[in-house]
Amino acid sequence: FELEFVKNQNFVVLFWAQDEDCGYYSLNGKQVTVNYNNVDANDDTRDAFFGSLKKFDPAADDAQSRAREIKLYRPFAQLNAATNDKTAVVNSGVDFTTMTSTVKLQAYNKFDITKGTIADDAELVNVEFAATEVPATSGETIKAGYEYLSMNYILVPADKNLFDVEFIFKGNRKDNGPEVTFTN
Repeated sequence: FELEFVKNQNFVVLFWAQDEDCGYYSLNGKQVTVNYNNVDANDDTRDAFFGSLKKFDPAADDAQSRAREIKLYRPFAQLNAATNDKTAVVNSGVDFTTMTSTVKLQAYNKFDITKGTIADDAELVNVEFAATEVPATSGETIKAGYEYLSMNYILVPADKNLFDVEFIFKGNRKDNGPEVTFTN
């Protein structure tokens, strides 16, 4: 698409990129609000990216001002649960390819694109990702020797640790398999 700018003015251009099928985010000016109601675990459409171009002068004559590379960043932490012993998971009676997980934690609900941080008026909300199948990338390693059990995107400050995260894994066998809960 093309944008028209006014000459002799400087602009701040903000970028927000998300999957068109993801209905969990709403953009309002410089802020993105995250809706954590009725969210599924392991939903890759929740990934998103942001960036900004400050002091953009459309009338500048130099090529650098007219064509710029904009780096986009992920605003969300990717919270993963993984195993380094897939055999033990399978031997416990869980069908590794259809195992479900519920994730409970607290996360923030607003992001400021201009600052690249949690918005000043963001609230800390309770989040529960509903159990779904293991991500499609479950056969891949996320770190040497580890394979996915759960993967979710959450909004937390870069300089904070998560507390009270609970993963509940339940197999899909006829007897509902073992339920295992992990917390930190």
